[in-house]
Amino acid sequence: KVFSDEHGKTETTVADMTIQAKGHTMTKTEAKAATCTEAGNIAYWTCNTCHKVFSDEHGETETTVADMTIQAKGHTMTKTEAKAATCTEAGNKAYWTCNTCHKVFSDEHGETETTVADMTIQAKGHTMTKTEAKAATCTEAGNKAYWTCNTCHKVFSDEHGKT
Repeated sequence: KVFSDEHGKTETTVADMTIQAKGHTMTKTEAKAATCTEAGNIAYWTCNTCHKVFSDEHGETETTVADMTIQAKGHTMTKTEAKAATCTEAGNKAYWTCNTCHKVFSDEHGETETTVADMTIQAKGHTMTKTEAKAATCTEAGNKAYWTCNTCHKVFSDEHGKT
């Protein structure tokens, strides 16, 4: 026999004394992809009452946040070699680009972010020396005025190095 009081005066049934489970009240944590530098996670649910973590919305498969975490991927780098600037073409310092996130870094470990513009070395421009015009004589050839770049040693008919 089952009684509802401690003195055994009020008889009852087990069914009448049973309080039904409330069930979990779940909050979903959405899935988040891992990036090169930040961890992600598989979607999971947390009960607002008991604070247990579940891999399903019905609260049937208990898990942990750690088990639902996806580790950061890390950068996958491609190196761009250093290139000296010339008189007419820009050059650059060596830099690395992540194939995944496409960020640019000045170091191979992806610790110092930069930009391609910051790694670019501007073209130097020509440094010209003028050779004056000289008239031809009976025995010596002459020349028109021209300019020679002291860096690349190319010869130009104009002082700006265009022709």
